[in-house]
Amino acid sequence: MLIIGMLLIVIRLSPADAISHSDLPNWVDIQAQLEIEVTREQNFDLAPSQRDTLHMLRPEFQLEASITPWPGIKGFVLLELSHAFDLQDDTDHDELAHVEFAVKEAFITIAGQGLLRIPLSIQVGRQSFEDERQWLYDDELDAIRIVLQTARFRLEATWARFALVDKDLANRQGSDDTDFYHLDARYAFGPFLTLAAYGILQDDNQPEGERPVFLGIRASGSLAPGLRYWLNVAHVRGKSEEERLRGWGLDVSFLYAFDVMAQPLLIFGYAFGSGDNTPENATNTSFRQTGLQGNGVSYESVTDVQYYGELLDPELSNLHIFTVGLGLRPLEDASVTVLYHIYRQQMRSDELRDAAIDAEPTGLSRDIGSELDVIGGWELDPVELKLIFGTFFPGRAFEPEAQHAFFAEFSLTVEF
Repeated sequence: MLIIGMLLIVIRLSPADAISHSDLPNWVDIQAQLEIEVTREQNFDLAPSQRDTLHMLRPEFQLEASITPWPGIKGFVLLELSHAFDLQDDTDHDELAHVEFAVKEAFITIAGQGLLRIPLSIQVGRQSFEDERQWLYDDELDAIRIVLQTARFRLEATWARFALVDKDLANRQGSDDTDFYHLDARYAFGPFLTLAAYGILQDDNQPEGERPVFLGIRASGSLAPGLRYWLNVAHVRGKSEEERLRGWGLDVSFLYAFDVMAQPLLIFGYAFGSGDNTPENATNTSFRQTGLQGNGVSYESVTDVQYYGELLDPELSNLHIFTVGLGLRPLEDASVTVLYHIYRQQMRSDELRDAAIDAEPTGLSRDIGSELDVIGGWELDPVELKLIFGTFFPGRAFEPEAQHAFFAEFSLTVEF
């Protein structure tokens, strides 16, 4: 059987294509997008025989509309209709069972430059949250966000809830009462350093629930011509049921670009999330991410990559992750990125937090394994191609007979 990862056809209709400009005022903008996905995941349970394989077809239609009736005031709505089909029809995946009709975003923004004459903006409603490396956020939240922005300084204060109102209008999801309180301050000293500090409080509003607090700093910039870096350091504390949380996390990456043909890019990364060496006591020293992270970034490439692995894609918790890679731009609008990851637990554990594979480690070794990813992309207006291959090689932390897992993705994007 031919191994196909993902076929993604995206058709974007500009306002001129969808509705004539003569039919709409110039302060109204409407766009539509159609996606068709076909995915293949092979042996995510690492079984030596009867390997589980998932083929999925997922058509998705998005409609977005924005209005700007006055300078500094904007409204935006993004709706999504989708359904997932199991192409093999011989596996039981609950997530493929129903049609989804989601309100992805719906907010209003009041910007100070146009209305209040100060560099302050207020955004209310369901909105996208995404930091530079998606280390904290890559999701939509119902929120009130206040931002003070100058040329060098940015201060953001946010109250948010994951789903104050159901995202999926076609299916009930149940209530999620978790509140997020986020304060973020950032200052750009120059091209060599942009420094940010942040604090995030999550409160699930349950008497004996989870109430983690994330405190961290981020830094990025250029150390020399062609040499760039990212640094994230975070401390999580607070409580989770009866446990006190006291964990540390670190993520650092260096990119060096050569100014020669094909623009080779060397990639080095290291990430660390602390583990719990005394699970029997009331203090949990394991690091965790927010649960809303995406862990995706563009390494000077046409498309984003999952920098902790396209296949394993774990949450940074009780892990050391070493990454080396090479990026190439053989053409101005084409890129190839090769990444190799090594995963090792800090403390031996029979759990791997929020990883894509279904198998659990035995807890007898810290060697989780390694992964090799190849990501290619090509943009030739109005066409975009994307090809991803990922293979995870299990280490000694899994059963001796565990076999490798495979993931492939092929994408075709057409815009008009």
